[in-house]
Amino acid sequence: MSSLISKYHMGDLAHHYQKTLTQFDSDETIFRLWAKDASLFAPSSEILLDWISASHDIAEQLPRWAAISQRIQQKGFSAVVLLGMGGSSLAPLVFKTILAEQDVPFFVLDTIHPEAVMRLTSSIDVKNTLFIVASKSGTTLESNLLYRHFLQVLADLGVPDSYGNFMAITDPTTPLEQESVECGFLQGPFGMPGIGGRFSAFSAFGIMPALLMGIDVERLRASLEHMVENSGPSIAAKDNEAALLGAFLAVSALNKKDRLMIHLSSSLSSLGLWLEQLIAESLGKQGLGLVPIIVDDHAQSFKNTSAIFIQLDGDDELSYQQNHATPSVYISLADKHDIGGLMYQFKIAVALAGTAMGINPFDQPDVEKSKKHTKAMIDDLINTHQPAPLPPSLLGQTRAEDLNNFLSSVNDDDYIAILSYLDDNEHNATIIKTIAHNISKKTSVPVIRQIGPRYLHSTGQLFKGGQNHGHFIFITGSYACDVRNDQNLKFSDIHVSQAHGDAHALKENGRRVHHIHVHNIKQDLKELCLFSDLS
Repeated sequence: MSSLISKYHMGDLAHHYQKTLTQFDSDETIFRLWAKDASLFAPSSEILLDWISASHDIAEQLPRWAAISQRIQQKGFSAVVLLGMGGSSLAPLVFKTILAEQDVPFFVLDTIHPEAVMRLTSSIDVKNTLFIVASKSGTTLESNLLYRHFLQVLADLGVPDSYGNFMAITDPTTPLEQESVECGFLQGPFGMPGIGGRFSAFSAFGIMPALLMGIDVERLRASLEHMVENSGPSIAAKDNEAALLGAFLAVSALNKKDRLMIHLSSSLSSLGLWLEQLIAESLGKQGLGLVPIIVDDHAQSFKNTSAIFIQLDGDDELSYQQNHATPSVYISLADKHDIGGLMYQFKIAVALAGTAMGINPFDQPDVEKSKKHTKAMIDDLINTHQPAPLPPSLLGQTRAEDLNNFLSSVNDDDYIAILSYLDDNEHNATIIKTIAHNISKKTSVPVIRQIGPRYLHSTGQLFKGGQNHGHFIFITGSYACDVRNDQNLKFSDIHVSQAHGDAHALKENGRRVHHIHVHNIKQDLKELCLFSDLS
């Protein structure tokens, strides 16, 4: 297996960088991490370190996982749909887009937007589809809503044993695991309680989907093993690939280079979502963190940033121009299966960065705030069947003035996040990308685009718990169709409640929030696109 090739340029952070590497050695940080020493991190109920032995665990568990995969394949399903969020869905999405054959009938559904749900439903033969319900806790709102939706669809189609179309991937003794046994799901693998969601790519949550996609897992594991050889406990920090990256992340965050511009070559684009969650949710707390910004326009340049360039050989070359004021790392992959070693390197690096930053990378204390507000709104829905009121859909000059006023307080060190609760179809995505580009050009700060509710299980922790440099623009809209759950609640009402819940949580944490609601999505987005230039 080819190694990753990395080049670092630290600019004016070189002294801090070398000091951090020296500290890793003097404190035996690398050795202690591989020994799963929880005392490296601030006291917490969540110091989950079993992911560190992933290569060994895959080798041990693979025969059992492969047997489960073979039994599933013998059922003759025509498609597989994974119902998950965050750590349960992003690694399978990376594996599918980078490693699987292009036409493999494997789909990842990580939204409850009714238009997306109905679009997928109409594109598959539901009777002949395996649905994987993936949830570490077994209580994830979106996964459970989607599971019960497709269970009802199967029942309506007259399938005699609807539960036979489901498999669960969850930790032992969770409510989902108990239901899967009681109701007769197909046997699935267990997660490991000592592995958190965003660190679970090489546990059952990532490897079982990879097997069902027909991916060569042994080759993937070999890339992990190679990273072990280059980042293991006996390797000094100056020669340790994960420690070099971890020090880069830490000194960037601690020295106000906290907007991390991530440049990905074309075939690796799906890696961006996974990196966003790992970096933002792990390090974005206690007023610290890195804002991961997946760069679409490689010519973009902003003040006070660090940069990571990740290139797969054979892709079009990234426009990498060394800027002596910007700490940068360039990582080259010789083979697409090196993605396993790269993801493993980032996980180790993030853990090491946490030690240098004095934070625990394995908890997400601010994520629960959005869930609390959302639950309160859903409880009100159950009792009253009246959704929370939306702002009026103001067009023309009024909305332009509102947006302009909101953005007038943006400073050079800030960033803007567009939090879209619209259907993530190609048309909407293209328009929102243009809106983001216009706003970035006007304000001269990075603008990131996030899809709700996906980001609630990812960058949402950073938005509320990291540095208070964010300006958040919520975009909600009307729904062309709808789905009802088993409590007769509409998916659209639950979906928009999640937007309201997060807006409340952000305001509670002193963040700046602006809400735009569009009724006629195509027309209103087009108009918003025109005056978002604000010139």
